[in-house]
Amino acid sequence: MAANQLSIKQAETDIAVLQVQVKNIEEKVGEIKDDMKDLKKSIDEHAENTANTLKDIRDSSVNAHKAMSDKISSLE
Repeated sequence: MAANQLSIKQAETDIAVLQVQVKNIEEKVGEIKDDMKDLKKSIDEHAENTANTLKDIRDSSVNAHKAMSDKISSLE
């Protein structure tokens, strides 16, 4: 019976340790989810900024080509 009591106490201890480990894992998963949300937000903002920058570059290029075309046309 003493061995059985010892086995039960060991099982209870093991269960308590596992519960703590599961709680720690849940906290880490929560932190990872928060980090992923922040990362997604950052990527979305970066993509928007990049798209705006490319649009500005394209508009500038179109305007420069139009101006050059107008100058060439006036020379002809």
